Amino acid sequence: MIRMAGLYLVVSLTVILIGLCVTVDIVRRGAKGNQLTQRVKSITGLMAVLAGDAAIAGSALWGVHKTGGTKEPQWAVSILTASFTAIVSITTAYFGIKAVTNMAHDVVLGQTPPSQQNDEQ
Repeated sequence: MIRMAGLYLVVSLTVILIGLCVTVDIVRRGAKGNQLTQRVKSITGLMAVLAGDAAIAGSALWGVHKTGGTKEPQWAVSILTASFTAIVSITTAYFGIKAVTNMAHDVVLGQTPPSQQNDEQ
């Protein structure tokens, strides 16, 4: 169990470190002003979703391990189903909100959304 927790901790910290490196790289490439803000917000939001998904998956694996795994499969099925539902809900909500926010941002700036560009041609 300690090995599994250690591996989970290493993977989680690696994901966070990769997110920080990507953010620093974006800053170094010279994005300025609003563009920099939008990029950093996008990456940090995605990293938060990934960290949340990893936490849910880790606790689900821990729960399956503690309940006996294959000895009592009904517990494993319920834990895995609940965790899968939570991960899908969080990820879908993030991308849905991100899409709406991007659309609203484009409308405020006066840019035509891609779906309407095809209609105008």
